[in-house]
Amino acid sequence: MFQVIKQHKLNTPKNPCNSSPDYFYHECLERKIVKEIGCQPSWVDSLKPTNKTCTRRQIKNYLWKMSPVTYMGQKTLFLRFGCARPCEYYEFKVNRSFNLDGREI
Repeated sequence: MFQVIKQHKLNTPKNPCNSSPDYFYHECLERKIVKEIGCQPSWVDSLKPTNKTCTRRQIKNYLWKMSPVTYMGQKTLFLRFGCARPCEYYEFKVNRSFNLDGREI
């Protein structure tokens, strides 16, 4: 049904990656967006909490900025936010397509 592949990438100047085991890619992206909007939404619990409450406008801005992150490629994310991809990560590939009832297409 699906395949799990552990990726090992080289850290090169043209295609940088972060090899630290304590590095979390999503935290880097969230930290950059939180800094841009000026507050941390209450559901962002991967970062150190702040005392500043977000306004509705700031929350809307956070969602507006975070939404396209899902569809951006690694190079675009690096250029936009300066967050290097991890050097090691897992890739999940679907091997076949299935109907909603579980039959293979």
